[in-house]
Amino acid sequence: MLKALFLTMLTLALVKSQDTEETITYTQCTDGYEWDPVRQQCKDIDECDIVPDACKGGMKCVNHYGGYLCLPKTAQIIVNNEQPQQE
Repeated sequence: MLKALFLTMLTLALVKSQDTEETITYTQCTDGYEWDPVRQQCKDIDECDIVPDACKGGMKCVNHYGGYLCLPKTAQIIVNNEQPQQE
């Protein structure tokens, strides 16, 4: 009798859980990203453009996915194994 009651409760719980299908949306992004409602995904924030004085002491700000770097003005950046770029 106890087994039958347990099976009945389990069946009712499964049926109830299948009745409600909620759409789950994610609009929270990790640090360094913001939600883009048009694309419906997180996009990188360019901290170098929005953070005043992101880099101090004559350093240059270089944005990258999820963050930014402060590099010396004389630093060279190599992109895709090409020639170094002077910024």
